Amino acid sequence: MPVVTRRYASTTLRRALTCALMLLATVPLASAGEAAGFSPWRLFGRLHVLVVHFPVGLLLVAALVEVVHWKRKEVSETSLWFVFVGALSAVFAAAMGWANGDEHSDGGLDLFLHRWLGVATAVLACVTAGIALRLRNADYGLLPRRVFRVLLFSTAMAVGATGHFGGNLVHGSDYVTSALPAWAKALIPTVAERHSDPATAPGTPAVDPAALTGTVDFTRDIEPIFKKSCYECHNDKEQKGKMRMDSREALLKGGENGPGFELGNGDKSAIIQRIRGEGDDPRMPKKKPPLNAEQTEVIKRWIDQGAVWGKPKDG
Repeated sequence: MPVVTRRYASTTLRRALTCALMLLATVPLASAGEAAGFSPWRLFGRLHVLVVHFPVGLLLVAALVEVVHWKRKEVSETSLWFVFVGALSAVFAAAMGWANGDEHSDGGLDLFLHRWLGVATAVLACVTAGIALRLRNADYGLLPRRVFRVLLFSTAMAVGATGHFGGNLVHGSDYVTSALPAWAKALIPTVAERHSDPATAPGTPAVDPAALTGTVDFTRDIEPIFKKSCYECHNDKEQKGKMRMDSREALLKGGENGPGFELGNGDKSAIIQRIRGEGDDPRMPKKKPPLNAEQTEVIKRWIDQGAVWGKPKDG
């Protein structure tokens, strides 16, 4: 490539990287705005799932190319271009991911880490691309090439860490560990507790057999389950997903995804669907053993019977 053309391309890429970083710097200052009606910010955020895999693939393949060409003195032209395009697309993926995170206030630590690691990954990718521009324009010796490779491999590891916490948000933290064999789960205490039998897990509230066939009593049958598994994250001080579960009115009002239950129809109620792990949202509770079949059934029956809060009326 002629020197003039190469310099023009490098200048254009440098400007593009600078603009991308400026865009990324303004993203945390943006607001999702109103939840109701059309929101360009919300639409921008939901495109995250379409864009995010593009920079992931490019940056990981760029790192792989450098591993394959490890013994070569020069950096591969292929990996340089993959880093350029991967860095630019990483900025847009991080910006879209930040916007999308505004709709998931129940993400807790996983959301916080996924957001900021995504931003850090995009910045690191841009820095790596900046080093790549210098390597492409002239031979700066062995040190810049080593710096480039260190930054590239660090970016690849950051991509993996960011993807891990993003996976936790979408599939739950037990998505991979739930498929491990029993002996492997037993080696990790937190995993062993999470995947223990809900019916025999320590502190699991027992279900009165009468509640499975007769009238459900909130105080006796429902409240112990809610106290054990729900109130910690859905109370008057903390409302993950903007959901409170410590009063009937709060449950009827619901949270980000609508009412907590549909009176008289347990199967179509949001809390039953989340307990069962139905739909795209992760199963609840996230960080505690899942409710067993009897607990789920008694909550469903309670909703079917009108979700009476307190002592049910006889007859």
